[in-house]
Amino acid sequence: QIPGGGQIPAGGGGIGGIQGVSIEMTNVATNWPLIKYIAADPTYYAKYKTYVKDFNEKYFQASRMNAIIDKEVNIISAATMQEVAPYTYLSSTAVFSTAIADLKKHISTRNQAVNDFLK
Repeated sequence: QIPGGGQIPAGGGGIGGIQGVSIEMTNVATNWPLIKYIAADPTYYAKYKTYVKDFNEKYFQASRMNAIIDKEVNIISAATMQEVAPYTYLSSTAVFSTAIADLKKHISTRNQAVNDFLK
């Protein structure tokens, strides 16, 4: 769930009706000519997969990301709950906690999607 009641898409980025490019780049339309060119070229696509693998292994591991989230949550949680409408979408501490859990789940899901893509 994202602020305003939307859902985080399981299959790829996209919020507010704007769809992001899938990890596999199979949904790249002609209005993204450079990305379409890279996705269609076997040499560039292999290099792309190398970069995705490197990023996933070095930076986007769930344990690493969760540690960053936990650190930042400790810093901002008290101040966040002091915000009032219209400056926040949060209605309670439970909503904030749920959003953090959802973010961690999303990271895990995306990490698994990358692992599946690289197989």
